[in-house]
Amino acid sequence: MQWPDNEAYCFQFMKVLGAAQEGGSTISECFLTANRIVPGNDGSWYRAWKSIANVNQERARTALAHGHIVTAQSNWLRASNYYRTAEIFLGLDDARRAPLLAQMQACSDLYLKYLEPGGETVQIPDAAGNLLEGYFLAAPGAEGPSPVVICVGGPDHFKEEHLYRMPRHAHARGLSLLLVDLPGQGALPRRSGVGGKYCIENSISDWVDFLTARADVDDRAHRRR
Repeated sequence: MQWPDNEAYCFQFMKVLGAAQEGGSTISECFLTANRIVPGNDGSWYRAWKSIANVNQERARTALAHGHIVTAQSNWLRASNYYRTAEIFLGLDDARRAPLLAQMQACSDLYLKYLEPGGETVQIPDAAGNLLEGYFLAAPGAEGPSPVVICVGGPDHFKEEHLYRMPRHAHARGLSLLLVDLPGQGALPRRSGVGGKYCIENSISDWVDFLTARADVDDRAHRRR
C-alpha cells in the first residue's frame, strides 16, 4: 500500500496503477506522481494527477505534429485516465471538476478520431429525457455488418475507462464495441449537476435500438468466440 494509513487513496492509486497493463498509465508515471501527493490532502492529489495528465497531453500534441499517430494515441489514453483520476476527490460543487472532465473527454475524442477505422462519439436521448453518451468503435477490417458488444461499468466507472481495456479484446474477435455511460454515470451528470431517477433497463434498450438502426451492425449474429 502506497499510504498505509489512507485506504481511499491507496485504492484509487492501485486502480490507476493497474491500468498500466492495458495502456491507461505507466508504472513510472504513477509512482512519480504518488511521490508528489500528501496523503489526505485532496489538493495535492488533484495537482499531481492533473500535472502528469498535462504532460501526456502535451506529448500527444508533439507526437501528432510530427506524424507519430500511435505515440499520440498512447499519450491521449493516459492523459484521459489521469484527468479522471485527478477529479476523484473533488467536491460535487468544486469548479475544477468540469474543466478536468472536459479535458478527459477531449483526449478520448482525439484518440477515437485517429483510430483506424475512426471511432465515433454518440449521444442519444432516453425515454425520460436524459442525454446518454457513448463511444462506438467499429470492428477493424469488417467487410459487412458486425456483431457488437455493449460495455457498461458500475456507478463509479466512466466509459473512458473502457477505451484502454476493451478494444483489443473485442477487435481481435471481429467484434465492434459500444462503450456507454448509463444515466447517472460518467462525466455528464458531474458536469451538469443533473440528478434524478433512472431506469437502467430502459436505457440499455435505448442503446440497443440505436445499434439496430445502424447499417454496420449485425444484430442477428450469435457466435461462439
